[in-house]
Amino acid sequence: MKGLLIKDLYCLKKQILIFIRATISVAVVSLLFILSSKYGNVALVLSQVGDAKEAATLSVLTYDIAILVGLFIPIALGEMVTECFVSDSKASFEKVFYVIPVNNYKKVASRYIVALLYIGLGSVCSFLAGTLLVLFSDMYTMFMVARIIVILSMCMIAFMSIVLCADYCAGGRKSTMVTTVLFLGVLVVLYGYIVSVMLPMSEEEIEKTFNMVADKFYVFLREGTYDVFIFVFAAVVCLVISYFLSVKALERKTGKL
Repeated sequence: MKGLLIKDLYCLKKQILIFIRATISVAVVSLLFILSSKYGNVALVLSQVGDAKEAATLSVLTYDIAILVGLFIPIALGEMVTECFVSDSKASFEKVFYVIPVNNYKKVASRYIVALLYIGLGSVCSFLAGTLLVLFSDMYTMFMVARIIVILSMCMIAFMSIVLCADYCAGGRKSTMVTTVLFLGVLVVLYGYIVSVMLPMSEEEIEKTFNMVADKFYVFLREGTYDVFIFVFAAVVCLVISYFLSVKALERKTGKL
């Protein structure tokens, strides 16, 4: 198992530079957005919105979404672990992998540990970028940034649990396709749900719903406490189920050799 861990880490060692660049880029872009929302074009556009309450809601929502997306980018880079499947396939290592004298539980665990390590590395990078945001913005505290990063990390762990399980079921050669299909599938489902809910609404109902969601989103980011444990619990459950399903998938493939 140790050898498998080292192999995957060597396979992904060049990706560490991407984490560093992503952290710097997120910090710089976020700071530019903060300055723009206070003194630049973003502030100008928002100031032209007729209703003051609507302008404030739009301002905060835009601000929060931009920050969330920025903090999520380094964490999302944990998806690069799927490149190990592709590399194994290209190097024909899969055949060797099946006959290595290590039980299937340890074989699968090594890949999951690498995924968790890279998601953890992304979380650290996001925290560093978030620290800079706290220094330049009065809308966030370190506790809020840490809580947001934990929630985003748990979401990424849940997503990667599904991706890794699908990769073991489908095979390394289809890893990129599997990840793309799953990601697009999530977007399509969300888009379809939003459209189905908003389509029969009038403009007033849409505006009312938008303000309600924005208010709840604001409260969720700033006043939530114990809800973070719900995300942790859900991520752990997804991870455990995914792990055992991946082991079963590997056992089926091993039995075919």
